[in-house]
Amino acid sequence: MRHIRAHDKAAQPGPVDVEPLLGRWRNYDTTSGPQRLEIRRRSSGLVVDAPEWSEVDGAAFAGPGTSVAVAFLASDDRVFLAAYLNKRLLVVDCYADNHFRRDHFYPV
Repeated sequence: MRHIRAHDKAAQPGPVDVEPLLGRWRNYDTTSGPQRLEIRRRSSGLVVDAPEWSEVDGAAFAGPGTSVAVAFLASDDRVFLAAYLNKRLLVVDCYADNHFRRDHFYPV
């Protein structure tokens, strides 16, 4: 990914286990934003899919001293996603069409 600092890339202790991020997620806010996300493994990273956009390729990040994923960045020409796990919630910041929104998802 072109937006990752070299310092952050070097901190990874090898392959990142993306398992905690995988699966289907539902938005707590039922009135706006993407209502669901699906995150799947793709070769060396992951892919994020939602009805509002097509598949977006991403890269996962592990916490300090571990190889278990706690966050990811995903982007294409239309959308930039920055997400992290907070307890059992997935917090997703979405930057698209000159707008910002933050949504909280729970696993389905």
